Amino acid sequence: TVAQGEMALEVFLGEVRDRWMKQELELVLFQNRVRLIRGWDELFATLDDHIGGLALMKSSPYYRAVREFQEEGKLWEERLTKL
Repeated sequence: TVAQGEMALEVFLGEVRDRWMKQELELVLFQNRVRLIRGWDELFATLDDHIGGLALMKSSPYYRAVREFQEEGKLWEERLTKL
């Protein structure tokens, strides 16, 4: 149903928002010269999943029907592709 489709998009956008608004990077010193991100592999896997989900979401008729989904989806796509 329409309500279920819209709810699925709302839940996904909420997950993306919650994950990245709360994300903190833990940096570790490597060979006393450079700082590396601890857990970068999990971080980038999540990033890849969320960017892919946002791209997939654009093909949903529920996404195109609700302006707020379009605005928030575009905002997060822009933010995440800059990382």
